[in-house]
Amino acid sequence: MLPKKEEIRDKVVLVGLNSPVLREDSATEESMDELSALVETAGGETAGIVLQNRPAPDPRTFIGEGKVAEVQLYVENVGATMVIFDNDLSPSQQRVLFSARNVHSLVHQHPSVPKLFSHE
Repeated sequence: MLPKKEEIRDKVVLVGLNSPVLREDSATEESMDELSALVETAGGETAGIVLQNRPAPDPRTFIGEGKVAEVQLYVENVGATMVIFDNDLSPSQQRVLFSARNVHSLVHQHPSVPKLFSHE
């Protein structure tokens, strides 16, 4: 009998912003848990969740420079290969965050989660 081939799963750090300015688009513990379940269903592994509370999104980084540094360190410590935001990011925020991290993928729209992990 051949040994079972170990499946390689993407390790994902989930990031969300809870802000009164975002109203119903604001990330919550519940929405982050739902996103984590989506990641697991799609074949990924949630390595951690970062939920930032701010009065308003930072125009440049969305979650603030300090939180970006915290996410970077967290990604390195857990060996994550992907960061998924539970909020929509502007194109300029995507560029800033993409250049600031050491992972293979930065995703900002979680409805596409199932497509991310299809390795077909």
